[in-house]
Amino acid sequence: MARPPLPGSEPRIVVSVASARRRWFVFCASLCLAAACTEEGGQLAQVDTPDQLVDPCPPDIDACSDEGASRCVDGGKLATCRELTRGCLGWSEPQACPLNQACQADACVLACPAAACTVPEARRCASADARQVERCADGDGDGCLEWVAAARCGDDQVCSLGGCADACADECAGDARRCEQGAVVACADHDADGCREWGGASPCPSACALGVCVETCRDECGAVGLTRCDGPAVATCQRDVAGCLVWGPPDACPAGASCSLGACAETCVDECVAGAPSCEAGGVVRCGEHDGDPCLDRALPVACSDGQSCSGGACGTGCSDECTTEGARACDAIGRAVRECRRHDADPCLEWVVIATCAGDDTCSNGVCAGECVDECAPGEARCEAGSTTRVETCGDGDVDPCREWVHGEDCAASARVCAAGACADGCTDECDAATCQGDAVVPCGEFDGDACRDRGTAIACEAGQRCVAGTCEAAPAPTGVKIAEVLYQSEGADDDVFIELGGPPHTSLAGFTLVAVNGADGGEYARLALGGSLDGAGRFVIAHPLASPHIADWADLTSPFADLQNGPDNLVLRWGADTVDALGYGAFSAGDHFLGESRPAPAADNGVSLARVGALMDTDDNAADFTTSPAPTPGRPFEAATRPRAHGDLIVTELMIDPSARPDTQGEWFELLNPTPSTWDLAGCIVESDPSERHTLAASILVGPGEHVVFARSAEPGFAPDHVLSGITLANDEDALALICDDEFIDLVVWERAPTGASLSLDPTFTDPDENDDVAAWCPAPVEAAAGQDAGTPGAPNPPCPDRGGTYEAVALDSEWGSCDASSDWHYLTFEGAPRATGPATLTFQWWSVLCELYADAATIEVQLADGASWTTVGDAALTDEALSCEWRDEVLALHRSDIDAARSSAGRIEARFRITSGCPLGVSCGLLGLTLPSDCARVFTLTYPY
Repeated sequence: MARPPLPGSEPRIVVSVASARRRWFVFCASLCLAAACTEEGGQLAQVDTPDQLVDPCPPDIDACSDEGASRCVDGGKLATCRELTRGCLGWSEPQACPLNQACQADACVLACPAAACTVPEARRCASADARQVERCADGDGDGCLEWVAAARCGDDQVCSLGGCADACADECAGDARRCEQGAVVACADHDADGCREWGGASPCPSACALGVCVETCRDECGAVGLTRCDGPAVATCQRDVAGCLVWGPPDACPAGASCSLGACAETCVDECVAGAPSCEAGGVVRCGEHDGDPCLDRALPVACSDGQSCSGGACGTGCSDECTTEGARACDAIGRAVRECRRHDADPCLEWVVIATCAGDDTCSNGVCAGECVDECAPGEARCEAGSTTRVETCGDGDVDPCREWVHGEDCAASARVCAAGACADGCTDECDAATCQGDAVVPCGEFDGDACRDRGTAIACEAGQRCVAGTCEAAPAPTGVKIAEVLYQSEGADDDVFIELGGPPHTSLAGFTLVAVNGADGGEYARLALGGSLDGAGRFVIAHPLASPHIADWADLTSPFADLQNGPDNLVLRWGADTVDALGYGAFSAGDHFLGESRPAPAADNGVSLARVGALMDTDDNAADFTTSPAPTPGRPFEAATRPRAHGDLIVTELMIDPSARPDTQGEWFELLNPTPSTWDLAGCIVESDPSERHTLAASILVGPGEHVVFARSAEPGFAPDHVLSGITLANDEDALALICDDEFIDLVVWERAPTGASLSLDPTFTDPDENDDVAAWCPAPVEAAAGQDAGTPGAPNPPCPDRGGTYEAVALDSEWGSCDASSDWHYLTFEGAPRATGPATLTFQWWSVLCELYADAATIEVQLADGASWTTVGDAALTDEALSCEWRDEVLALHRSDIDAARSSAGRIEARFRITSGCPLGVSCGLLGLTLPSDCARVFTLTYPY
């Protein structure tokens, strides 16, 4: 039953225990940081001092030191050095090599020299039968792949490009030749169907490279996994049994698609510049139309004759460097691939080698694939081409992106001159004195072309996550705000309709970020994906499985098998370099499992159900609070479904009608909640509690949108139409509380000692922080006129400000003749009572007395601190450096910011302070004459003043 207020009493709110709980956890965490902590039996436990610490890595890890290294173990299986648990490198579980490969020299290499194919399920047309389709498979079970019959086309069809068609099409051009498993195959009409195809294999006695037999193997491509177009088919770079990088047999694109930039596509783009031959692996590559689509393609390289090498796009007996610095990276001529400077063929010169193609809509800029390009130079600039004494480069737009880059210009050799300072001249001049920056690339300075002058070398792009400063690459800070936004890791049926979504500030570049998938069972990394591109205008980036259906694929910014994550319990980690930026652990982790997420794991999701970050990418460093299951995944769009509030402050109590007078308590009591967040909350399953005997579970769905109020009343007629009627909860006039609890978390809790009669207890709208509404100064009786037959209050509407009760606070502590004196440099403590919330800056004035000995010339000092929860913050200090001023009282004035007062002031209106004085005499000499010794190191009359 409600109790009447005492005569002359005022309504009063006291501190919320919810904020006390939070401070307790912070205090415990600070203790744990101060002393090394481990997890023991689910509790934090302090371990021994640093000289007794043990290796934090589990003893059963087969440790290694070079992340990414591999080794052959267990009868030809491959193990990889990877991070198995936080900061601990170890060898992964050995995995068998794919078909056609064996583990040799610590790598999986092609090991079936007699095999005719290397890509399982690749398809081709039989060379001697125009209607027979063959597929690449282990038909005889010997572990090696070979071409086996797959299907036979009908009488009115022929086999073309690995499938049945009404008419054949050329799969290669002219008299081109290439290598296939150590044999030379030629382009010709081998099956007499009127179209050209690869066939007529002629095995080489030793090795094959660029379509000719050679004595030793040579690298044909720049990196394992790199793809290129081979007519209307895709070929992949692989390592053969001899250790060389070779192009595997092409995999035909499906009907209606062509190959462009190393991938099957419905539309094509120009891959090269017309009339601009180049070199690749010691052969000449010409630009033209070679596969039947309307775009320019790079033809297969044609090997130079014995004794010649390719340099500058032509075969000859000599060579010249195409670049100056081994390891430097740059973009290809059209800006869609990254090239590296290395010795790639049989001659001694440096040349450019393609090592990566840019995915999706990314382009290459400054030697890095990115979603947005940057200018590499300024209009009107010219320079000498690195490594050349005669060729000039100018600043222009020569590729597919809208930014400026260096393009070929005049060749001074035509006028028998040399290039100097970006122009043709009679002699060279020094171009530089030291290395400089070109965007985020280092331009070295040295002698690179055989003359006597210093030249600017080939720009060396900094690694992703680095920037160029004063001619050197250094680590760049990670872009802020990028998070894992949504994950669908298991779909109905085969896991094709799966995706990973990242979110953050729109247009943020993802270059430098890496996604790592980590097994929850053994802590081993099972997949890794280096990212490129940028978040879109909505701040989203979607990685979808290559076989995803249109409702997911249409939102994809990148397709990759990486999107098919394991079902859990597992982890997805977003890294910037070696640093973890965000981490999601999902599923039910058991003892001994490896959880790398944040605080608590997100729940496991059923088939077709995603894990979505709630709200506006809410991030409380707790996966369980930040992620919810969504039966309607939203790749590429913000998650909008309502979820139960889980964090302190997701909803706050803003108004309570505790002691109505126009109606009985059973009819007129009500309370109001406000959603101060940008998320929509559903209160189904939450608990409203007044005291332990009065608990009500909200069974129905109650949605509260951003900025909305929701009002609960004891009856349907409290004087207005409430949002919900809540039985079983009574609000006592004196000494009671009201709490909203969701999933064992106190969302908000308000405790009061005495309530007003006939008016609601109203929170001032400037104090809508979940901790600020714990403060007595934040509340007042509703400052509105009560309508006839009503009580004063604003249910469901914004609260008006509380009446101005401001003034000037002035309190004095330690007001005595000698104050507090101590020569031992101990802390002395003060308390200011009845302190209201500050509305402006404060001053702290005091007097202090110390002694300075000229013999030692050490300054006497005083330091003043204010309490901030469990810690102390220095707010001012002073020093005595003149001996003539010692042994007398000196006035000091410290200026304090309003935030200093807010941080130090408890909800009960108490401010704790302390000071200590360090003497200027190490021997502790006091002030005064012999026989009348006075104390030193004293302070008195501390006066704190500020407006409220």
